[in-house]
Amino acid sequence: MSDLTLEALEIWTAGLDAVRAEPLVRNSIRLDGNQLVIDGQAWSRDSFDRIVLIGGGKAGTAMAQGFVDAIDGWLPITGW
Repeated sequence: MSDLTLEALEIWTAGLDAVRAEPLVRNSIRLDGNQLVIDGQAWSRDSFDRIVLIGGGKAGTAMAQGFVDAIDGWLPITGW
């Protein structure tokens, strides 16, 4: 492959990596003490006894996995 082709491939791959659903969701959610924080919005963890995820589309599975990874077993999750 030519240098130009390799550079184009690296640019393409970097663009795809930047929009991967799983890490984008995982990185926007965190547990902070007694709070669940999603994209800067915080809720008391005591307000929840379960989490229900509902989604669709091509990225649904990856987004759900990012959420599950982010809360790391804190609560049971069900979904559709």
